[in-house]
Amino acid sequence: VLRNDKEIDCYAEVINLEEEKKVGVALIKNYEYKTNRKVKFNFDSNEAGPSGGLMISLEIYNQLTSDDITKGEKIAGTGTIDENGKVGTIGGVKYKLKGAESDKAKVFFVPSGNYDEAIKEKNEHNYKIEVIKVETIDDAINYLKGMN
Repeated sequence: VLRNDKEIDCYAEVINLEEEKKVGVALIKNYEYKTNRKVKFNFDSNEAGPSGGLMISLEIYNQLTSDDITKGEKIAGTGTIDENGKVGTIGGVKYKLKGAESDKAKVFFVPSGNYDEAIKEKNEHNYKIEVIKVETIDDAINYLKGMN
C-alpha cells in the first residue's frame, strides 16, 4: 500500500465476523472545515464506535446551527453514517433501544435495515419511546425540525 507517499507491505489477519471469514481494509478520507462556531466533543467510553455515527453527526449539526433541533428533548438513536449522510445498519439494536427507553428518551432513530427488529422489541416490551426509521441524516433532521 501507499502510506504517507511511501510504499509499504502490510499484512492482514483473517477474522470470523458474523459467521464469515473476513479481511478488512479501512480507507479514511480526512476533511477539514472552518466554521465561525466552536464544536465541542466530549464522549463517554460507552459512546464510541461506528454505530454512534448518526447521533454524533446530529450533535455536530446541532452545535453548528442557531436553534436547538432537539427542542430540549432527550433524543437517542443508532446507526453508522457515511460521507453522503446515509445511515447504515448496526448490530445489537434491541440493547440500544432498551438503553434509550431506560434513559427515558422521547425518540429513538433507527436505520431502516434495523427498523423491523426495533419495532418488534418495542412491542414485545411495551416501550413508550417513539421509534423513527431513518435512511439519511436528513431524515432525522427533518423529523426533529417538525417535532412538537
